[in-house]
Amino acid sequence: MEQDALVRLVKMQGEKLDRHDELLKEHEKELELMKEHNDTEFQSMKGAIDMLSTSIKSSLEEVNESNKYLREQNTQILNAIIKDSGDKFELKKLKWTKVFEICLTIFGAGGIAFLVIQWIMEIYKTR
Repeated sequence: MEQDALVRLVKMQGEKLDRHDELLKEHEKELELMKEHNDTEFQSMKGAIDMLSTSIKSSLEEVNESNKYLREQNTQILNAIIKDSGDKFELKKLKWTKVFEICLTIFGAGGIAFLVIQWIMEIYKTR
């Protein structure tokens, strides 16, 4: 009897080992499928990243060109403003120079007229 029990126990353990081997083989197949799927997915992601990288690089080059154009425009505008400011300063300088000359002329002419009138009055007083 003991021998039959041992045979049955060995047989049961053998069946367990066979089942365990089958499960290990299925698990290895699943792992292999997952690895293939991950490799495919990785390649797909890598392709998408490469496309995005190319797109971003292209966009950055366009932005760089746009910035270059805007810098050139800003330089032209700034130069025009500086030139215009210089011209306005010259105009203001000329304007105040002319105002000063006109004031001198008015007061000078008025002063001369006052002196002439004063002189004529002195002549009449003395007579």
